[in-house]
Amino acid sequence: MRKEYKLVIVLIFLSFLCFVLGGYYIIYHRTQEEALSRDLKKLEGVSLLEKVSLPKTVKGTYLEIENGMLEYIDSLQNQYDLVNGYSNDTTIQSLLSVSNYLESNKDFSEDITYVEDAKEKFNKDIDFLISMCDSSYIDGYIKNFNYSSYYEELYQEAFSTISSSLEELRSSFSQSKEHMNSTYDATLSVLNFLTEHANDWKIEGEEIQFSTEELVTQYNSLVTGLQ
Repeated sequence: MRKEYKLVIVLIFLSFLCFVLGGYYIIYHRTQEEALSRDLKKLEGVSLLEKVSLPKTVKGTYLEIENGMLEYIDSLQNQYDLVNGYSNDTTIQSLLSVSNYLESNKDFSEDITYVEDAKEKFNKDIDFLISMCDSSYIDGYIKNFNYSSYYEELYQEAFSTISSSLEELRSSFSQSKEHMNSTYDATLSVLNFLTEHANDWKIEGEEIQFSTEELVTQYNSLVTGLQ
């Protein structure tokens, strides 16, 4: 009888301990979820192309989620900086100058190759930048952490705080891609035009002159495409 009594006491104690631990578990995770949500609110309406910080009032895996968000934003900024560098390519900007026309001696083969290579690299880099704003990329990014479905769902919710910002960036990046490709194509058109009509133009003073008004019109039309 005494053994049975002790067993009952043990079972009651274990039940109480499970109840306490279970309550602590629920309270802990609920508190952490709320803190995570408050921290991530700081990302709403913030430019993702500028330095971003978070309060980091959470810990454990919740803190890993916040750090993962910051790492993603940092990667996005780095890729943007890489892509943005193409617009500052001084070599491209100088190709259609009178000085380059003189230096080329009417052979633009190297210039054309340079532009074609730059265009290919640019499109590869900006396509990746655009893809970083897509849900499929974010899903893959989250799955790389191999979290349980609970934390994975929290991660998805975390990214939802910047979904509208990412959509705006995606649209902006797509417009930039279109603009830069227009610049590359217009530059190539001018260089190919000058190559095709190599015998019909010359440099006098600081200006390019063509043998006919028709060629002048065509040249000016191509150069206008750069504006």
